[in-house]
Amino acid sequence: GGMSRAVVHMAAGGIAGALSALITQPFEVVKTRLIDQASRSLSHVHYSGTLGTLRTIRVEEGARGLFRGLVPTLFRVIPGAGLYFTTIHTLRSATQKNGKTPTPFQNMMVGGASRALVTAVLVPITVVKTRMEAGTSYTSTYHALRSIAAH
Repeated sequence: GGMSRAVVHMAAGGIAGALSALITQPFEVVKTRLIDQASRSLSHVHYSGTLGTLRTIRVEEGARGLFRGLVPTLFRVIPGAGLYFTTIHTLRSATQKNGKTPTPFQNMMVGGASRALVTAVLVPITVVKTRMEAGTSYTSTYHALRSIAAH
């Protein structure tokens, strides 16, 4: 039925999101570090380019440093991807009443509404993810959440 299809979409989206996060997390860390460095206008450049930054993090922080922020990333992408696919499926089904094919505009609106909903719901964990990737000295995702809520 409709409910079991929604569960399948949610599970598939969550699994896809988790696999994607595992593969891309080191590059997310690099991106965040380079952006953070550029925003600080430091006279001393600590990170240089993608490969140089990967190497610097691995040498200074070990392989674990390349995966900083993975836990909040997983907390974000697993339900986020699941919620996104489920929302798209639900809204698309609503636009296909009486067997009608959704118009391109309806498809655009379904995609936009789904992405907006997921983005709004996941803002708090996205803040934690980004701060952890930047190297903020949180001891855990829980510590980060507590520290951010306290300020």
